[in-house]
Order: sequence, then structure tokens, then C-alpha cells
Amino acid sequence: MIKKQAFVFWNLPHTALLFLSIWGVSQTILACLMIERFYGCSYDCDFYVPQKIVFFLAIICFISLIFSFIFAFFSAFKTQQPIVHKVLFLSYLAVVCQVYYIASL
Repeated sequence: MIKKQAFVFWNLPHTALLFLSIWGVSQTILACLMIERFYGCSYDCDFYVPQKIVFFLAIICFISLIFSFIFAFFSAFKTQQPIVHKVLFLSYLAVVCQVYYIASL
């Protein structure tokens, strides 16, 4: 009888966790910059986005940053490499900046 194992982040290899956290942080920071561009545009812009949608997208980016922070934390705890601690610090700063951005909306 074959038993299927559930997907567990802890069982991922060290490099996969590292790349997952780096990818998540970088993609979410790019998305946050795009959202800020939408928010700064006035009504007469070609790509005007209402503030409610901008706020919703900022919340989605915040949730994505939280998951990236969790991946970076698991990676830092599992690998004990200096680069992983820098990624963990970067993801922490990104979460703090996103909280500040949401509070300023």
C-alpha cells in the first residue's frame, strides 16, 4: 500500500526554501511598487485604479510578504547560512514597509 505524504515546507531542500523566500520577497516588492504607481496616479491618467482596489491589492501583497517571511524563517532556521539571514532581514523590512504603506492609505 502506497501512502501519500502531505506537502510540508519543512521537508523542502535548503536551496528550494531559500529560492522560494527570495522569489516571494522580490516579486511582492515589485507588486508593491506597481500598486504605489497606481495609487499616485490621478483621475486623468490612462490607468487610473480606484483607491478601494489599491487597498485590496496592498492587503494581498502584505499576505504574500507574510508567507515569504515564513519561508525565509524556515530557511534560516534549517540552513544556518549567512545569506539566508540577510534574506530573512530583507523580508522583515519588506513586511514592515508594507504595513506602513497600508497604514498610510
